[in-house]
Amino acid sequence: MIAGGVQNMNAIRSRRMYAGQTYGFETPFSGSPGWTRRYGDEEVNTDLRGREDRATWDISRHDMEVFAAESNRRAAAAIDEGRFSPEIVPVATSRWTRCVRRAPRSRDCRLKTVARGRPDHRRHLQARFRTAAAAVLIAFRAGIEDHGLKPPRVSTHLTVARDSPIMMLTAPIPATRHALAKTGLKLDDIDLVEINEAFRKRPCWPGPRKLDADLSRVNVNGGAIALGHPLGATGAKLMTTLLLRARAAERPLRLQTMCEGGGLANVTIIERL
Repeated sequence: MIAGGVQNMNAIRSRRMYAGQTYGFETPFSGSPGWTRRYGDEEVNTDLRGREDRATWDISRHDMEVFAAESNRRAAAAIDEGRFSPEIVPVATSRWTRCVRRAPRSRDCRLKTVARGRPDHRRHLQARFRTAAAAVLIAFRAGIEDHGLKPPRVSTHLTVARDSPIMMLTAPIPATRHALAKTGLKLDDIDLVEINEAFRKRPCWPGPRKLDADLSRVNVNGGAIALGHPLGATGAKLMTTLLLRARAAERPLRLQTMCEGGGLANVTIIERL
């Protein structure tokens, strides 16, 4: 089977969240009796939750700026060295968009915070809006043999886990722990990790702090902060990067994780055939 998706992020506008007002729903964050009984009527908002997460994990604006600058530096180096070439299909005459910020971090640091009027607000920028499509082919061993395919990896484990739908962005932590426990692996056994940088604080990070991750193995080609997060295509894009990255590496294990709507997250561990 082929799994993939396409997303035109430029077609998404936040006001569409309030389309239900015409039908009497004043806010997209409440109105369901079951939801209200369980979670109250507070606004469900990634920026709001991000501020709470940053306070909980003591993540400063400086931390986020440094991480964002490194994500852009890694992405720029990967583009310049042609690391993405095996996984990109040209569209018309276009092969790559100019999305990576090559400006010095000092310029980024002068930008004002997103939510003005909040003196304690630390900027919580989302990954860049991009339009993209990606797909992967998934096959059983019999199908591989019948068609003479030579895939670079085989999937060994897939986990979907949940955490608080209010905090939203923390589920990769329990999902990764569960996947490692089920496979008997440790994070030190993993050669490369791809985690979706959906928001600047997402990988900056409760996850690595709780899991004691080696950041030199995480998003080595940069992440969504630099490359963008076209929602429907991101999962397949990250998997493609993992499959094609460093085929000659001695260590065979790769791990992909990303948070999802409703406080969910998925983890896939793949290994060399």
